[in-house]
Amino acid sequence: RILSGQSTVGSLRARALSMDFGLTQGSAETNQRYGGKSVNNTDNILSINGDVDPWLGLSVTQSQPGSPAIVIPGAGHALWALMSKIDDSDFKKYYDEILEVVSGWLDLRKPARLRRGSSL
Repeated sequence: RILSGQSTVGSLRARALSMDFGLTQGSAETNQRYGGKSVNNTDNILSINGDVDPWLGLSVTQSQPGSPAIVIPGAGHALWALMSKIDDSDFKKYYDEILEVVSGWLDLRKPARLRRGSSL
């Protein structure tokens, strides 16, 4: 969900947006319209977060059918994306999981005759 106004950072951001751009809070309306953190009835959305990420409270952290969520212990904001960490065994297993999920989605889009493991 969009939680602006429910934390110090959120309330400061909301105030700044209102003062700078004339925007008012519409979190409840936006959450109602788009479902907030509930990504029901969606497919192929992968949410990746670190458990020490300051944005974790605003993130999708629970998997839904067709939309998995991965929370990486000890990772902060976008740390999972750093290629230099790929050989570290703790992060490699999550990278492999991400690769498997996305590869599976891409494989589903191929005609059956072109999928891995199928005979021509």
